[in-house]
Amino acid sequence: MLGAGPLKIVDTIPGSSFLAIQAVMKAAARRHPDFARYNIKVLRDDVSVVVVFEENSEARHKQGDFGLREGAEKELSASELQLLLSKDGQGKLLGEIRGASIPIVDAATAVFRHHHPDLTKYKIAVFSEKDSMVVIFTDKLALPRTRGNPGALPGFEVELKASDLHVIRSNFIR
Repeated sequence: MLGAGPLKIVDTIPGSSFLAIQAVMKAAARRHPDFARYNIKVLRDDVSVVVVFEENSEARHKQGDFGLREGAEKELSASELQLLLSKDGQGKLLGEIRGASIPIVDAATAVFRHHHPDLTKYKIAVFSEKDSMVVIFTDKLALPRTRGNPGALPGFEVELKASDLHVIRSNFIR
């Protein structure tokens, strides 16, 4: 990273959870939601992986929470969603990300996939730095708090201009 300013962590999510979100986005878009108004959770229940869109507290005009099973076109019923999110529900949290981070990770993933097509082996972290967003892909099995590339798989970093998400630079982490 350039070190032009302090980094602020925005989001982290396993690559496999991000892929689950991407898999349901076409069906979710039929609602015409403003995804930036949502926090997105990826859960596993007894049946499959479920992506849940929960409106964040900043939403002024409520559009409502909703959920979709990976591979299904139909939304969960209100009772299914309520049970899944309840303390007694069987949903195990696999990952969570703010909806506003989705286009940032999408832009960075397009660059990353030219080098590493298997996103399931990586953890994704989104940082803000002055006028840019930095997305870092690291080995999901890597030990935390190590200098340089912390895992067996090569790490990768993409810096995007915050205003339009154009790629400023991308590089492997040494």
